[in-house]
Amino acid sequence: MADKQVQTLDRSLDILETLSKNKSALGVTDIGKKVGLSKSTVHRTLQTLVWRGYVEKDLNNDLYKLGLKIVELASTLLNDMDLRKIAGPILEQAATTLEEAVHLVLLDNGEVVYIDTKTSSNKIINMYSRVGRRAPVHATAVGKAMLAFLPEEMAIEIIKSKGLRKITDTTITDANKLMEHLKKIRIDKIGHDDEENEVGIHCIGTPIFDYTGLVVGGVSVSSPASRMIEKGLEEIGAIIKKVGEEISTRMGYVGKR
Repeated sequence: MADKQVQTLDRSLDILETLSKNKSALGVTDIGKKVGLSKSTVHRTLQTLVWRGYVEKDLNNDLYKLGLKIVELASTLLNDMDLRKIAGPILEQAATTLEEAVHLVLLDNGEVVYIDTKTSSNKIINMYSRVGRRAPVHATAVGKAMLAFLPEEMAIEIIKSKGLRKITDTTITDANKLMEHLKKIRIDKIGHDDEENEVGIHCIGTPIFDYTGLVVGGVSVSSPASRMIEKGLEEIGAIIKKVGEEISTRMGYVGKR
């Protein structure tokens, strides 16, 4: 009985994760193909998820998407994060000063996860910066900034396990080249993403440390590359570095600046 319950839970999670990775709603057949389950099994599982509010069904076309219950759970989790609470006002000020989108991220399972984004009213948030989105560490400024201050063996393990997938023509795909890049980041605590994760977008990131000196997150600013260059990469880098340092200080970090 217990094994059957675990299997049912596993199927439910597979379906939820599949729906979360698709921009549009999906039908039973498509879901079944993606998770490797029969239509009848998917339909039964969806009925329970819909009843509990985790999935919504469009009655006009029998397509399914994530429900508001997911948002409720995610909001509870994010609101309970000390880092997010501490960083919020600082990010808002930075977004106003820079007039660009500013992001707060965590490192989870070797990937960047966006947990908060602030932007000035006249700027559109880039798709990759939306809360809950994941991105590879090797192709993001903030990912590289955090990676640079992890223990070297941990950084190497992440690189090996996640790989260095080519996303754009400028993505770093050579491990030795990436390690050299990380050495430079350790000097000034500033990482750059020169259109490595998305063509036309330049990002600058810096790590956030806690009271023990461990990397607990990172902050970054993203903008069309042409606008970032026009405003000045060094100037923006200095501002975003100060943002990271201020958040780190609020987290109890008293290390070397």
